[in-house]
Amino acid sequence: MNNKILYVLGILFGSIITLFGSLGVFFGIIAILDPVGTQLSDDSNPLGTPPTTIESLTITAIYFLILSLGITLIYGTYKWKMSYSEKTKLK
Repeated sequence: MNNKILYVLGILFGSIITLFGSLGVFFGIIAILDPVGTQLSDDSNPLGTPPTTIESLTITAIYFLILSLGITLIYGTYKWKMSYSEKTKLK
């Protein structure tokens, strides 16, 4: 019973992290393609400078690492379940 709960939690958390990372990568790519459109409203400086390409690339790379972490968690959980089910079949 505990192994099923761990499997479901691993897939669930991996899916949430993957979703968060993929949304970040998506908006990061938009920030690279259209930096003026991604500038947030700022009352003190409404026509300020947009983020630089280096800043947008850095944020996109960080979100890509988060996306990779989520995919790795899902894959690792799946591999763990497969190896555990093979061990229990042998007994």
